[in-house]
Amino acid sequence: AGPSTRETLEGLAQHARAAVPGLQRSSGVEEYDRFLPAMDDFCRALVIRAFQQLGWRPSPGEVVATEALAERLGILPRQRRLFGRLLQILGEEGILRDRGDRWSVERAFPDVASAETAAALARRLPFASAELEITNRTGQRLAEALRGECDPLQLLFPDGSIDTAERLYRDAPPARLFNGLVAEVVAAMVRDNGVSRP
Repeated sequence: AGPSTRETLEGLAQHARAAVPGLQRSSGVEEYDRFLPAMDDFCRALVIRAFQQLGWRPSPGEVVATEALAERLGILPRQRRLFGRLLQILGEEGILRDRGDRWSVERAFPDVASAETAAALARRLPFASAELEITNRTGQRLAEALRGECDPLQLLFPDGSIDTAERLYRDAPPARLFNGLVAEVVAAMVRDNGVSRP
């Protein structure tokens, strides 16, 4: 009798674990991990810029209710969940403090005019160009999307193009790591089952 399904799966998992260190090196994922703090800073700057574009310039000591603020800024009902997440990001940054259904303003928005741009980051981190392109394209028009003044799908797929998304899922280091891992496991399955390659 051949190996059981469990034995086969355990063998594949062992093969995958053994392949990870080499794939981490070849995919550039370790360098990508060092890039993430810069990407986080860039995203926070885009969130702050969106709130400013919406007309909110909070003052320390101000207390706002989430729903009332959403109404005041003209946020569409279908975008309220995203709006809540953006407030949480400001909370994680220490600009706001969560008070249940309210937020207290701990400090004013920092100046984002000097934030590193997508183009500068892409020059420094060419392996993240697709991710930066999508982030910048959507982030620059985040306020419009929250108000329903632009189609979010057009921001992700301008004129129906999947070019940037395709590059992201093919070339970004995490994608290269996981795509490589899938290829390794499939190759092991083919080898273990005696299937000849075309």
